[in-house]
Amino acid sequence: MWRILLSIFIQFSFAQQALENFPNPRTNGYKACGLKSKGYVCDLDKVLTEQERYRLNNDLLQLSRRTSTEQSSDFCSTKGIDATLLILKQANEQLAEQINKQWDVDGQCQRSVVFVLSADDHRLYYAAEEQAGISLSFVFIISKSCERNQQLKIAPSALAHTFSARSNFEAAVAEQQQLFAERKYVSALSGVFKKIADSIQPSSKKDGTGTS
Repeated sequence: MWRILLSIFIQFSFAQQALENFPNPRTNGYKACGLKSKGYVCDLDKVLTEQERYRLNNDLLQLSRRTSTEQSSDFCSTKGIDATLLILKQANEQLAEQINKQWDVDGQCQRSVVFVLSADDHRLYYAAEEQAGISLSFVFIISKSCERNQQLKIAPSALAHTFSARSNFEAAVAEQQQLFAERKYVSALSGVFKKIADSIQPSSKKDGTGTS
């Protein structure tokens, strides 16, 4: 029994150490991530070309800009999504969650999100802070649906947050599924980021009253 426990402990310790040493493109890990300077994309397995990495880096900057607003005096309310993209041959949702916790990109406003592309199986995962806003446009509809279903054991508000985030994210990914299957990752990811930005863009920008 103790050998099993020791084995689990060793594996956990190794995984934790590997996670702590995972290169962060926002800090000094940018070179290992395939960038020339600090940025928002880490292509550790060199799946993409340098030009493709920088195109996606710009897409993430645009995602932040398009989800920000100047219609508030509160800093966190004006701040856009602070996104990072990791690209690996193989990855999973747990990695996205662990990296998001480990890096704690936006501890003040809780507006960060980590996207993880698993290239070998054409899947995109994410982990977002509670204020990232990915789910806002779907909350009301899902909440009303949950209220009508009396068999659910989870509070409608909690279920709404979970389902709406998935609905928003998965809807964006579903539209680009063919491109993911064809390994056209740059076009697929650009489409996903644009869809997410469109779904949570501040109303002031949608009606043209804000900064474009």
